[in-house]
Amino acid sequence: GWWVNSKLVKYDNYSKIVKIRLWDNWECSEIKKKMGLSKKPASQLIRGFLSGILSEHFNLKMVAEETKCIVKNDPCCEFVLKPAGKHWGNI
Repeated sequence: GWWVNSKLVKYDNYSKIVKIRLWDNWECSEIKKKMGLSKKPASQLIRGFLSGILSEHFNLKMVAEETKCIVKNDPCCEFVLKPAGKHWGNI
């Protein structure tokens, strides 16, 4: 699988805001192993995958931001997804 240990932290059907944490993100694990730590989140593939899945689920364009990343030495990768054009604010 793409990840083994994950948690749906937030799911708001009204605002369409979703927060997901992954502890076994293979994409970032490989980047960290090969390139070391970074100051920026590294997941492109998983971020796009989650955006696509939730865009279909909500039937509207969703965008994702990786707010935590194991490549930044965070304990997990965290993705916040929201409708495109919605202000990030305090999510």
